[in-house]
Amino acid sequence: MATDTSTVLIDGAEVRITTETAPLGDVTRTVVVPVIQPGRQDQNGNDVADIPLLTLPGGAAALTAHLPTGYGLRMEGPQARHRRPCARWTC
Repeated sequence: MATDTSTVLIDGAEVRITTETAPLGDVTRTVVVPVIQPGRQDQNGNDVADIPLLTLPGGAAALTAHLPTGYGLRMEGPQARHRRPCARWTC
């Protein structure tokens, strides 16, 4: 299994993004946002960390988490919609 991990500063939070490619080609993406700390450098002026979780092909955010101080997040799932007619564990 091939793995690629990067850390990106988004709205004052260090977000870790991991992409794993399974031997059959399925790609899983994991986004980890650590607990938002007081005093972080907010970039939008709205006092929450605005973390895009899913983006559209043009780069616009399709799903964004708005995390206040004291909250974190972990999201994991397929990087793209499965094109097969059935789930990978039933075929």
